[in-house]
Amino acid sequence: MYAQLSRGSSSSLEDDDTLADPVLHTGKREKFDRLLLWACMTVTAISLILSTFVLSSNSTSSMRPFNKQDVIHRPNPYANLDRLYKANPSLLLDRKPFPSIYSYAHVVLQIPSSDPRRVYLPEDERSYSSREGYIYTDDRHVLITPEISTIIQFRNQDYGMENCTLEPTIPSLGNSPVDLDSSVRIDHLSIVEIWMLDNTREISRYDPVSWKHAPLRKTLLASISVSGEVWNEQKFHFRCPSNGFSTFEFACSKLSPNCHIDFWQRKSTPPNGIYIVQHDSLSIV
Repeated sequence: MYAQLSRGSSSSLEDDDTLADPVLHTGKREKFDRLLLWACMTVTAISLILSTFVLSSNSTSSMRPFNKQDVIHRPNPYANLDRLYKANPSLLLDRKPFPSIYSYAHVVLQIPSSDPRRVYLPEDERSYSSREGYIYTDDRHVLITPEISTIIQFRNQDYGMENCTLEPTIPSLGNSPVDLDSSVRIDHLSIVEIWMLDNTREISRYDPVSWKHAPLRKTLLASISVSGEVWNEQKFHFRCPSNGFSTFEFACSKLSPNCHIDFWQRKSTPPNGIYIVQHDSLSIV
């Protein structure tokens, strides 16, 4: 006798025949491999094109001349205050002048005096050992010789404090601990020229353009001589717009061939070294 096969059994046999067909199985595998190969080649090609574009963009941007729009400015926290005071002058009546602000140099760097490119020398730094390890101080090195000039930049602070005086001094040896003294070495016959530089841009290690070359000289502010351990007590007035930067160069005069001034200045009270004082300027708005 014969037994009738069920429909499900017949379908199962057909599937087994399909899986058992090596030619059909190999064809599907080759098709999948080709698709995978083309996908890998496409991704690789796109990656190469993008890499070439990025590299060419970087090289082009590094070679093009500097544009003022490239500078990343600090946000202005005093926007429109000048317009407010001009429109309402009564706000300036019967008020006490703001106390003066002592501003410490945030950048002190050296350049070779004879270098027409005015390329900065490596920044000097000092450190001392403590139980916690080495601590790098906020000291700034001032070195002025016939071969070396010092570039000093200040950040102009609050609005309405835009009348400034530059007040150079030489730190006293008695103001600092022995291991962090000011290391003052000077020639008492030194004559130093103070130049205002053509620059309102921040000098920053995070801005490669500003960190490479010193700005050009603009105006000779003064020539001062050294007497004993301190500079003659002089104050040099200049305008210092808020949220900007004031940059100076201290260089030996050609009239002083043996000129030599070398010391480290520190943040302290009272201020020492080269600093500026910002005075109330709202009375002239």
